[in-house]
Amino acid sequence: MMSQDVPSVWLLSGIDIYQELLPRIFRCLDVRDMCRAARVNRAWRDNVWSLLHKLSFSPVEKCLTDSALCNVCRRCGAQLRKLDLLGCSQFSATGVEYAAAALINLRLLRLPLFSPGQASLQFLPRLSRLRELHVVACAEEGFRHIAGCKALTKLVVENSRKLDQACIDSIATMTALAELSIKLSHFVGRCSLLCFSSLQNLTCLEIDMCWNVTEQVFAGLCMPRVDRLSLSKLTIRDINFLDGWSMLRVLNLPRNAALSDA
Repeated sequence: MMSQDVPSVWLLSGIDIYQELLPRIFRCLDVRDMCRAARVNRAWRDNVWSLLHKLSFSPVEKCLTDSALCNVCRRCGAQLRKLDLLGCSQFSATGVEYAAAALINLRLLRLPLFSPGQASLQFLPRLSRLRELHVVACAEEGFRHIAGCKALTKLVVENSRKLDQACIDSIATMTALAELSIKLSHFVGRCSLLCFSSLQNLTCLEIDMCWNVTEQVFAGLCMPRVDRLSLSKLTIRDINFLDGWSMLRVLNLPRNAALSDA
């Protein structure tokens, strides 16, 4: 008689409650609270690690260290698909390299700004399933390691102080790229993007806020498969170089660009 008056939810076993309710609760927590919850007991820990498909350390970016990152990746690295470290000032390239050994299924990685003289990005080619990468202030050596990520389909390069022809040539070897974005970077020397003609799968190209880039950088380049092109805040006045870009659907140009002859 009593069982008929009690809601069915109260008749669930403890195991059923864990399976049904805990995952929904843990999805509402940030990384710090999820790690704290994982310390309660084994069942909570297993639920937390199974849910960590995406990690963003931005809420605790100023207090997490290399050892904390390695500990988290050691416990749940196989489940991680996305790892966002942008803005994390306490991490080093060496710490990320140690943590990367457990990131066997990682698809997206956003790296922070590392201090000059730290270890290189030589661990990147070992992330064989990586599809999207965001790097900040990457040096020439770093681009050579990035070029080893042959399965990469999206690359975002930001705030590179010395983007020379060697760096551009390294990017041009990444033939699987579908999206390429270069922002707030300084092109040095007589750079040319003509080598980007090898990127036959590229459909989106963004070169934004690189103030020393002119139309000469694009001379001779024709990318008929690109349908989205952004060239905002560049010193470009003549866009005749766009002849032959037949698939363009979205075009973002500097205000001073001459459209009459395009």
